[in-house]
Amino acid sequence: MSFNCSIPYKARTNSMTRFLTTARTLSTRILIVVCMTLLIATTYLTVQNYIEYLENTETAVQAKLAAIANTTALTLNGDVHEYVSEKYTKQGDINASFQDEHFMTLWKKLRTIKESNQLETEIYTLVWEEEKGFFEFVLHTSEQFFYRNPYKIFPATLKENYDKGGVIDGYETEHGMWISAFAPIKNSEGKVVGVIHVDESLDKFRDRAFSILIEDILLSFAVLIMGLALVYFFLKRIMDTEEANKRELMASYQLITKKNKEISDSIQYANRIQKALLPSEVDLRKYFDKSYILYQGKEKVSGDFPFVISNKETGEIFVAAVDCTGHGVPGALLSVIGHFLLNKLIGKDRISDPGMILTTLHKEIVALLRQEENSEMTNDGMDIALVKIDPNTNELHFAGANRPLVINQGEEIKTIKGNRFPIGGTQYQSRLGELVFKTHILNYSSGNTIHLFSDGYQDQIGGPDGRKFLSRRLVNTIKDHEHIPLLELGEKMEGIFVDWKGNLRQLDDVLLIGIEL
Repeated sequence: MSFNCSIPYKARTNSMTRFLTTARTLSTRILIVVCMTLLIATTYLTVQNYIEYLENTETAVQAKLAAIANTTALTLNGDVHEYVSEKYTKQGDINASFQDEHFMTLWKKLRTIKESNQLETEIYTLVWEEEKGFFEFVLHTSEQFFYRNPYKIFPATLKENYDKGGVIDGYETEHGMWISAFAPIKNSEGKVVGVIHVDESLDKFRDRAFSILIEDILLSFAVLIMGLALVYFFLKRIMDTEEANKRELMASYQLITKKNKEISDSIQYANRIQKALLPSEVDLRKYFDKSYILYQGKEKVSGDFPFVISNKETGEIFVAAVDCTGHGVPGALLSVIGHFLLNKLIGKDRISDPGMILTTLHKEIVALLRQEENSEMTNDGMDIALVKIDPNTNELHFAGANRPLVINQGEEIKTIKGNRFPIGGTQYQSRLGELVFKTHILNYSSGNTIHLFSDGYQDQIGGPDGRKFLSRRLVNTIKDHEHIPLLELGEKMEGIFVDWKGNLRQLDDVLLIGIEL
């Protein structure tokens, strides 16, 4: 079925726009849109049902005709059929059923099959005349017989599958549209001596399907009108409260916008405070000309922070890379606590041993956060790599809480691991008792380099396979680039991180400190 719409698309669009514009209320416009949607959906579903009915009916009729043709071909005596067709070879040789008893036997059998299957069309047999190049009728269940009448315009499938049978999809003749099935008639030797042919008019059940289509359309429109009435009723109730809801939503939106701005301003201010408190590359280079700090927070404020302080009396310099629990605002709060506690322990209390500093820092965090009383704060704390550099003795003292020290002493690069427990939290105390951090003492020479880092760099997912960078790859990357100046290495490490991350989001705060001693 096809529909010819002669109205241009642009004209139809303009008409629709004008029609919608004349609808003064939003509820009316929504009703119009719903009506059009339901109308289109109903029409589509109705037409689809019509097409499916046609396809299913055609398939069922084909199956029925094929069953009749195959059954008839098996029950019909092929030897008798061959005898009749070879004895009477001319058109009109038989014009009455009683003219030949063998013919009469076959004719009566076909008539019985037609009546038992309640067929409205005739059953007939055909033989192929090779010399003539067309089929000829032999048996025909009508009273006219058509004996040896030529069948010259026939579907190609009939000739192609003459010896095995089949079905013929809808085809057109001067008498209308038809679907057919045929099966070979074989004699006692298995030779094909003709085909049994059964037809059904397509026009008949298409007319029936069209009548059903009209009934479905009328029923659908009735249901559609009832549905639209219900839709209008509910829309009217909804639209009565629409303005009030819009005002309430607008007020909520304005409130949320205001709160978001206040939160954003607060975080921005916290970012400025954190930057003012924490040391930068400039501060680090007051002590080490050749040094860098790669510092990339996941959020505007960070839980990772570098730490630098010196003892002016002894000349000892303390440098740390600290990774607080979490990131963003929670991590930043812990970073401020950690910064002031480290300043107090080293600057005021004059504790100089890194292991003792971390042991005392752990106790201070546990006490300050009341972790022995509050189970919700049990695991909060920080990981840290802390070194004390004594330029007078060329000694380096290191202590770590879950963080290592990487040192390049010229001949080899070593990774000195810290203790495998964090600063803060009580989860390890029940198993290990009082936590004591170990101090590692190493000698260094001028030109040796050290690296301290949090776990953000190594835990970043990326690369071609979407995997973590890993600590081992980080150490190997530092080793592979040991020949370039340290200041260039800082830029190189930043570029490698950006390339590894690619378009993926940053998972954690990143802190990497490099120093040439």
